[in-house]
Amino acid sequence: MIMKRLVLFGLVMYTTSAWSQNTVEFNELLKRAQVEFAVPLETFLKEIRVLKTDLVEYDYALKAKQDPVEIRYKIIPTDNNSSPIGSPQIKLTQIASTIASNEEESGDIVFHRMPDEELAMYNADYGVKTYLHPKSRFSDKKHCKIIFLFAENKGMVCTFLLFNKTDIDLSIYEKNLIFIKDI
Repeated sequence: MIMKRLVLFGLVMYTTSAWSQNTVEFNELLKRAQVEFAVPLETFLKEIRVLKTDLVEYDYALKAKQDPVEIRYKIIPTDNNSSPIGSPQIKLTQIASTIASNEEESGDIVFHRMPDEELAMYNADYGVKTYLHPKSRFSDKKHCKIIFLFAENKGMVCTFLLFNKTDIDLSIYEKNLIFIKDI
């Protein structure tokens, strides 16, 4: 019995340590890309483990407590410590096409360029909202909305909203990442 408790305690400590490490690494990426993260209320969202995937790696993940929505974040800084993004249009198309399902009935990817007024809310130079059905290797959810934002000399941020029910107001999950405005 004591051995089971020790093993369980070790597993909990390892998991907590892994989550803490993900948070530290995520905060470092935010800093390098000059992005502010509006930390959601703990009563609204909770941190979940980042799973390894062979498709598109992501840096941080949350799960909504009210709605069955998973939110994943990928931060790509354009500083000296990372490879250059190049064209944001090519990079976002590459990411979207990598995770999109190859099934004929659900293989469409829809891209919506964000208007300047909306980009101003994020302090971004370019942005696209994308809708697709993800591959099962990326998520067990049926739908994915991706918000791609790019700021010159800062980087690209991707917010993946994964969900099954289409009647959810996703706008409340979209505005967590904002580029820091140049002074």
